Amino acid sequence: MTARTLFEKTKLSLTTWFLAIFLLTQSKTGISAMALLRHLGVTYNTAWLLTHKLIGAMRERDDSRVL
Repeated sequence: MTARTLFEKTKLSLTTWFLAIFLLTQSKTGISAMALLRHLGVTYNTAWLLTHKLIGAMRERDDSRVL
């Protein structure tokens, strides 16, 4: 079930999303939309949107925690 999650109403498979999450989190310096495009075989616009949605979700999670 993907309701009320980052994956809601997506046309991409969850496998693609999870691979994007893995690639984004395992890269020490981050990963560009062009690199995601090559790894995932999606369009540039899709890769850019994935990158920004994932970074936004990580930022939102970090902002909610008090050090």
